[in-house]
Amino acid sequence: MLKNIPDLEEMLKAGVHFGHQKAHSHPKSKKFVHSTVDKVQIINLEKTADQLEEFITGLKEIKKENKNVLWVGTKVQVRDFVASIAKKLNHNFIVKKWLPGLLTNLNSFKENLKTLNNMLEQKESDSYQKLNNKAKITFDKKLKNLSDLYEGIRNLSVLPDIMILCDPSVEINPYKEAQMLGIRTWAIGDTSSDPSGFEIFVSCNDDGKKSLRLIFDTIEKNI
Repeated sequence: MLKNIPDLEEMLKAGVHFGHQKAHSHPKSKKFVHSTVDKVQIINLEKTADQLEEFITGLKEIKKENKNVLWVGTKVQVRDFVASIAKKLNHNFIVKKWLPGLLTNLNSFKENLKTLNNMLEQKESDSYQKLNNKAKITFDKKLKNLSDLYEGIRNLSVLPDIMILCDPSVEINPYKEAQMLGIRTWAIGDTSSDPSGFEIFVSCNDDGKKSLRLIFDTIEKNI
């Protein structure tokens, strides 16, 4: 039994139990549903607690084995949580925009990643200071564009061993690429998602800030 796993009352207060309306829920999510109230699916929090333990235990194993992990969470509600935990674990992450073909055509992106890393080094060097104002403006604009695109994947030189999706009903394209390449996938999502294709799936309210904060705080406290 892991420490710091929230009890049912804590999860209820945070609204972890709220899924989508039944009409907008995926049929295969039924195994995680406790009941339906006013057409809204209520997630079984006892199962969520078990899934959270499995997820955290898995992350600990990943850490020991030094696996290459890519987190993907581009929804506004989840971006900060994903970036925070990925940085703490020294994992790659994408929180702004999925780049189509990133995994299936990784080699084509490597030159841009190389350019970004070289520019970041140059920014701190004497050569940058010697540029005139116009050249600095052009340089900084290009650096910002590259940084916005590749912020969390500067060190992604090989395909990830594991991809973690936050709301897979939104992150459809990265999931498809991972499936094509046989990359292991985990997910954090609610009843709108199909959980069947994931090695580990944590069912929870993935729209509410309080719910997301509780889930991600729990993960961070246990890692």
